[in-house]
Amino acid sequence: MAEDIILDIRNVTKAFPGVVALSDVSIQIQRGKIHGLCGENGAGKSTLMKILSGVYPYGSYEGTILYENRELKLEDRSIRQAIEEGIAIVYQELTLVPSMTVGENIFLGKEPTENGVINWDKLYAETRQLLEKYKLDVPANAIVKNLGVGKMQMVEIAKALSENAKILILDEPTSALSEAEITKLVEILATLKELGVTCIYITHKLEEFFRVADTVTILRDGKTVITRPTRELDQEQLVRHMVGREMKERFPQGNRKPGEVIFKVENLVASDPNEPSRKVLNGVSFDLRKGEILGIAGLMGSGRTELVATVFGEYGNITAGTISMNGRILSIKNARDAMANGISLVPEDR
Repeated sequence: MAEDIILDIRNVTKAFPGVVALSDVSIQIQRGKIHGLCGENGAGKSTLMKILSGVYPYGSYEGTILYENRELKLEDRSIRQAIEEGIAIVYQELTLVPSMTVGENIFLGKEPTENGVINWDKLYAETRQLLEKYKLDVPANAIVKNLGVGKMQMVEIAKALSENAKILILDEPTSALSEAEITKLVEILATLKELGVTCIYITHKLEEFFRVADTVTILRDGKTVITRPTRELDQEQLVRHMVGREMKERFPQGNRKPGEVIFKVENLVASDPNEPSRKVLNGVSFDLRKGEILGIAGLMGSGRTELVATVFGEYGNITAGTISMNGRILSIKNARDAMANGISLVPEDR
């Protein structure tokens, strides 16, 4: 019996001025399976997903995409048309309205109405029905900003599935999740498979492919390298196909010897400028030494971005603590003050 192919990407090429993002890419994706998409930054994963989700419309690329045995042509209403076709994407960055409930977010823009008025009973009934169908454990009437990141992602998935999605694209879905939340996501993906939903799963965490994916496609420099059942691969093979060579060492040997402390943050407390009663930083301290690269880690919402933005004078209202450089306490009230003291910022949204 032939494989049931829901999506057949044939010889797709997409170019931008001065660069070819995709070159003759071909991938077949089976219905009801989880298909992993793997590659280094710049390999072409995001470009391909933007074509499938309608961000880049039909005619802006070469090649053919067959969806359920007919050519997929997402044209003038590309993104909306993709959703109507049953192709939905959950992005790495959450796109929910924090002040709204779970149900309001899921049905935003498509609320059930009666005589021109939103039928709230029907909205929440349909929300509960949707959450139960996909085994998403989150209250329909909960305010989104009161949920953890894992629960918020469930709402994003429910929102995508509310349009009866046949293909669900998940872009770096675990980047901000704890191990317990990742385990729950794996359970959700198993439920989606049982219900016949096809998933395209993108991640830089290679071990996750062996946890969730049935098949993996590796892209390198905009080209398809291999498509193979996950059970036939191991992590070393994934790395080799991604980079095009054997990787004998994952981390370069180094003998750095950082110098004296040149920058210090002590017991920094800061509040949200839009909600002064809410602390975004509470007693944060660190030392930065000359010649040192200091990493700041944490889950989404833990305060990483708020910390560097506050130090740069662009976010929090500092209510306690000090920032000093070379033993001199700084008063940083805005970006101009930070730059005058030799501090620069490369923001995440460039």
